[in-house]
Amino acid sequence: MELKIEQQSLGEIAYNRIKELILNNVLKPGTKIKQEEMAKQLGISKIPLRQSLSVLESEGLVQTYHNRGFYVRHITKEELSEVLEVRTALETMSVFLIINVLNDGIKDKLLRFIMEFEDVYNKKDYKRYFDIDKKFHHYLIKASNNRILLKLNDISHVQVSRYLVGFELDMETSFKHHKELIEYILSKKQKEAAEVIRKHFLCVRDYFFNDENKKYSG
Repeated sequence: MELKIEQQSLGEIAYNRIKELILNNVLKPGTKIKQEEMAKQLGISKIPLRQSLSVLESEGLVQTYHNRGFYVRHITKEELSEVLEVRTALETMSVFLIINVLNDGIKDKLLRFIMEFEDVYNKKDYKRYFDIDKKFHHYLIKASNNRILLKLNDISHVQVSRYLVGFELDMETSFKHHKELIEYILSKKQKEAAEVIRKHFLCVRDYFFNDENKKYSG
């Protein structure tokens, strides 16, 4: 039993480390993951490494070819478009649920997000803004208190994050959308909030699909 727990723990460590390397573009799309070399670098055996790669494959970050091993997967624009459609639906549903259970704790948290967004927007701190952006979108799902939504969001967020490498944030559009969305949630305007979410992810898609415009308004 102890060995089983240890192997599972090692698999999680390997999963998190390889996922980080992929999302940070250290392991680029098309790169073969050399299992023996990777296992040695992580200080683990091939068993937990393969476990982690199987999970990453289920998330669409790697793919395996018969007799060739695992490779970092290319994500197409068509797939990204589908993921953004899912994100739109998830966040719309989540916002509806939040409005139905809106309390002082949620209100305070959303107001703090506005202040944080405004602070980093005024300072033009792209990195910090992007960090707050990720936390905000995660919080929208978490605050719905729906575990299925949270799990589905984790999968879609991984795909979007994989595609973000090399893109800048369009902070002006992003800040405008976030502020409007929070204000509509606080005033319990469901239709208006849903429309902002729709516009927001359409804007994200348009930036991604414009090869001459390397920006992201996430």
